[in-house]
Amino acid sequence: MNKLDDATLASAVRALPRWFSSCENDEIWRKICNSIWPSTTDPRLLHAITAFSSTHRSFYFDSTLSASYRLPTLTSLSATSELISAVDIYYKDQVIHSKVLQTGTVTERFFSHPFTLNALDPTERIRTPLKYDGDYSATVSLAVEHLRVSWIVIDPHSKRAVNIASHVAVASQILANGDIELCYATVAADASGKLVLFAVRATCGWMGREELHLKMVTMEITDVNRRILNGRESLWILQAAMEGRRRRIDSKKETDAYKKFKWKAEKVMVAILSMICLMLLILILVGWMTAALILLLRY
Repeated sequence: MNKLDDATLASAVRALPRWFSSCENDEIWRKICNSIWPSTTDPRLLHAITAFSSTHRSFYFDSTLSASYRLPTLTSLSATSELISAVDIYYKDQVIHSKVLQTGTVTERFFSHPFTLNALDPTERIRTPLKYDGDYSATVSLAVEHLRVSWIVIDPHSKRAVNIASHVAVASQILANGDIELCYATVAADASGKLVLFAVRATCGWMGREELHLKMVTMEITDVNRRILNGRESLWILQAAMEGRRRRIDSKKETDAYKKFKWKAEKVMVAILSMICLMLLILILVGWMTAALILLLRY
């Protein structure tokens, strides 16, 4: 089996998951991981994976399944000093870009500021095979269908990982400048039952109005108030997702969960706007009553 190439092994493990689950040959699991996620060849990530309980085998099963919809209660945070992100971008299951990010987790800025990561540098552009053929909507549909992002977050201290991106794009929109934004999101409920959204967004723009290039690939965690969680809050959620149960990937359930989250977020926004309008109305009425009272007292 060691003579099989990485792609063949990756295909085999998808076809025979139960048989491979008993395999303990780390070289086989290394090839499988390298084929599915080329980012795992990065020395920084390789160093972290070798500390996992069953090295690449553990990493594979952590990363190939989605986090549970219901996250467990944690009594304390892992004393990790950094998080590692392994980002792989695919078109028709062929990797077009891989990136490894290291994020320090011990600074006051990390704890108190909104936690947002971008897998691409500000001036970096990743070419995709998509080209504009005169039908804009058809090109957008192809992007939704064939572009895919894997974003795995690794905690080297707890020796666990979790893939927070949905298997397919759960939503898409055309921005005001003509760029296409694809959302690869998963939803979970924290220990108190409040919903959170792991949101990975890929923004694509046109180069010379002919080729579609990736401009940004970002990750953040938000609540139903559309607030981006800060580093401390995000760390709690991520570590709970790593420690919790896993579920098989189900694209339809991921899309349905995202739509439910969006519906609740919109409901919360309507409630907030209604409260603001009510407060403004009360202020206007108080102003009118005050003005009327002043006039009565004057005359």
